[in-house]
Amino acid sequence: MINEGKAEDLQTIAKWTNMKYSRACQIMNFLLLAPAIQEEIISSDGERLFKIPEYKMREVLQELRWDKQLKSWQKIKQGIKYLFL
Repeated sequence: MINEGKAEDLQTIAKWTNMKYSRACQIMNFLLLAPAIQEEIISSDGERLFKIPEYKMREVLQELRWDKQLKSWQKIKQGIKYLFL
C-alpha cells in the first residue's frame, strides 16, 4: 500500500487496521527473514513452531545474513524441541 501510494507510511496502515504501530513494525520485520524460514513458518502445521516466543525471533532478525539467520533459527528450534516435548 505504501509502494502504491495508498498509504503514506506504516503508522497510517496501523491506524487503519486498529493495530499498534509497534506490532505493525514487528510484522513487517518478518519480511527480513530468510525465505527458507518464512516458508517453514507459513507451511508448518507443527505446534512446536507456535510456541517460539517473539523475543526469540527478534534474535534471528538481528542478523541480516540469511545463512546466519538459518543457523540461529535451527538453534532456536532445537531449544524449543527440548522445552516442549
